[in-house]
Amino acid sequence: MTFRGRRNTILGSNITLDNGRNEILHSTAIGYNQTLKSSGSVMIGSASSIAADYSVTIGSGNHINSGAINSVAIGGATIFDNSSASVAVGSNARVNASVPNGVALGAYSIANRAAGEQGYSPSGKN
Repeated sequence: MTFRGRRNTILGSNITLDNGRNEILHSTAIGYNQTLKSSGSVMIGSASSIAADYSVTIGSGNHINSGAINSVAIGGATIFDNSSASVAVGSNARVNASVPNGVALGAYSIANRAAGEQGYSPSGKN
């Protein structure tokens, strides 16, 4: 385990708290094989990573990349760079890069359009 910070809660094994720059503050990591590089974040599960402040992951295989502050990933989801305040829920659900406030709900869902753009219509009629 690697720790660099103060006022954090760690429970589990193979957990890394280190962003290589600043101290990580007020974060929680519970589980196995977690990588936490942000402050004010919560991780519960395994094989997940957070690189954006004030974010949450629950489950296994979640990833929140840098610039995606205030985001939530649950159930094997990914939120890419610069997609702040986004939510991805479901196996392989993802919010693509530069889609702030994006929401991807359900397995294999993708949020890839900016606010105000019309979304996908399964009927083909938009």
